Amino acid sequence: EEALKLAFGALHWHTFAQLYEHEFERFDAQYKALDACYKLTCMTRDSFTKERTHAKRAVRLCEYFGAEPPEWVIPFKNQDGKETCELAIRRNALAHEALYGGQPLGFAHPAGSGAMVLGLKSLVARILLSALGIKNNYTQSSATTRSMSAFECP
Repeated sequence: EEALKLAFGALHWHTFAQLYEHEFERFDAQYKALDACYKLTCMTRDSFTKERTHAKRAVRLCEYFGAEPPEWVIPFKNQDGKETCELAIRRNALAHEALYGGQPLGFAHPAGSGAMVLGLKSLVARILLSALGIKNNYTQSSATTRSMSAFECP
C-alpha cells in the first residue's frame, strides 16, 4: 500500500506541476515527484543503493534504470570539498532559503533555468515509468532532448 501511495504521489506531483504559473513552483513540484520516485525505488528494489544526500540521488536513479543522466545531476566537489550537483544546489536554495536564481522567490531566474525545469519534467517521467517496470527506448533516452522517442510497450 505504501508503494502505491508513493507511485500515485509521484504521478500526481509530476502532472500537477504542469499547472503552476511560476517556474520555481514547477521546479519544486517536479523535484518532489523525483523524491517520491527515489523513495519508491528504495522501497521496492533491494538491489538499489541508497544515497544519503540529494546531490547523488538523481544520478543514482539514472544509473540504476539506465537513463542518460543530464549534466545538472552529475556530482562534483564544491569549494568546501563536499559533493553536490546543479540540481541539488537549486533544490537546497529553494527548500532552505526560499531563493531561486540567487534572489527571493519570483525575483530572478537561474541561468539556464528553463532548460533544467523542462529537463527535470522529462527526467521524472522516465524515472517514474522505469520505477513502474517499463523499460523501452523512451525511458532510456536523454531527458534533455525535445525529439520524440518511440514509446513501445514491453
